[in-house]
Amino acid sequence: MKKIILAILPLFLISLTAFGQLEKGTILLGGGIGYSSTSSQSEEDVAVAREFTNSAFNISPDVGYFFKPKWVLGLSLPISGSNQKTTSVSSSGSETLQNESNSNSIGIAPFVRKYISMSEVFSFFLQARVGYYHSRSEFTNFSASPNTSTNTQSKEFAFDSTAGMAYFPKKWLGINLSISPLSFSTCSSQLENGHSSSDQKSSGFDLGLDTSAITLGVNFFLTKK
Repeated sequence: MKKIILAILPLFLISLTAFGQLEKGTILLGGGIGYSSTSSQSEEDVAVAREFTNSAFNISPDVGYFFKPKWVLGLSLPISGSNQKTTSVSSSGSETLQNESNSNSIGIAPFVRKYISMSEVFSFFLQARVGYYHSRSEFTNFSASPNTSTNTQSKEFAFDSTAGMAYFPKKWLGINLSISPLSFSTCSSQLENGHSSSDQKSSGFDLGLDTSAITLGVNFFLTKK
């Protein structure tokens, strides 16, 4: 009997380490960070080619509270930005910037998350989030003479879903890999082009099937014990 107890005790301690952070009353701190970069090239003729580059990042600090075991109610402060460039490249290797687009966004978004334990140290999780976002973007056409610039300010309400896996190397630490496969948004924006301006509205679904939808994150768990 003593041998059986000694054999079971380590498994019990592992279970406490893995699942103690998912109990009611635990505070979750953390978030995620993502980055993507792509480039492509197309040849217009023998002498000139166009190069397209695109980079994007996203940061989302989170705070949450386990209102019941494995259920979290929390708040995110997502921040994102992107840069796109089109460059002409001559056969001699000289480069000329043709146009560039920069954008940034900040928001506030409450969320609810459900953990589904798969083993002692691994869990899947599903998350739903509703948010308000304010963004600014600028597009500059350097090939025009003189250069032209278009500025846009937007206000957006959005819903996004997230699925992921969490690994718990410590009771107080979780490492997440997640993807946001589906989102819906409705947006109103004001476009300024020189001395004129116009208002626009749009809405629609988005399937996050590229690398910018994949996020690596870290969560810290503050338990009562």
